[in-house]
Amino acid sequence: MKRELAKLEGGDGESKLPATNSAGLENLRRFRDMKFLERLTELLTQQFEAAKIDEAKSATLVQVLDKAVEPERKSEPKRALITILTALVAGFLAVIWAFIREAGQRARQNPEQAYRLETLRGYLRWR
Repeated sequence: MKRELAKLEGGDGESKLPATNSAGLENLRRFRDMKFLERLTELLTQQFEAAKIDEAKSATLVQVLDKAVEPERKSEPKRALITILTALVAGFLAVIWAFIREAGQRARQNPEQAYRLETLRGYLRWR
């Protein structure tokens, strides 16, 4: 390309374009620049693709430091204990509720305690 450019600029008569044709020289320069940029783009694209492939190969996000070991016995949550405690608390609350309900029914049947109960309810409503 340099030789061809020298021929065109020198006007030695061997070139196909006459030296006096400045448009031809400008076109030749632009063609040379286009070919240079085209080759540069190809090389950069190849390097970019190679870099992407290398990155994909070396992209180990998770590393296994120690293998997991299955425990000998389960530690948490202790479902059996939770179930038993829940049943005991629910039974205890049911017995207390039954005692309170029975006491309320007996209080309503006794006229003296029914009066006291209504008085107590009146005070509670008043506040």
